Amino acid sequence: MTNLEHDTRSTPERASLYPSILRVFELAIDQPLAADEAYRRFRARGGSSGPAAFYRALTALKEAGLLGPIRLTSGSLGYEIENEPTHDRLICTLCGRVQRFDDEVLHQCRKRIAEQYGFDVVGSTHVSM
Repeated sequence: MTNLEHDTRSTPERASLYPSILRVFELAIDQPLAADEAYRRFRARGGSSGPAAFYRALTALKEAGLLGPIRLTSGSLGYEIENEPTHDRLICTLCGRVQRFDDEVLHQCRKRIAEQYGFDVVGSTHVSM
């Protein structure tokens, strides 16, 4: 059961948007999308809701943990499907290409260093090149 099922602010219209919005991000194939680009793609796929309803639904998906935020190379905030508990990204600062990867040695190293300094690892990271 997701947090969306407990969202008391959700309306039938907003709930009907969730699958269409998630599909936009699934089709992005591991490329995070800024909210405005996701909305443009949603409309291109036949979505008819206005921007306010779209952005409220996007926020609900983020709060439910189905979309994760990521800082894009432009400095703006983007989103991606959050289907892996931890993963890292390589981000090219020239073209913006994003390569997701998972490396257990890196996870263990990050965890060890965080513990050494009294921190907890709570999210994924990215390395720009």
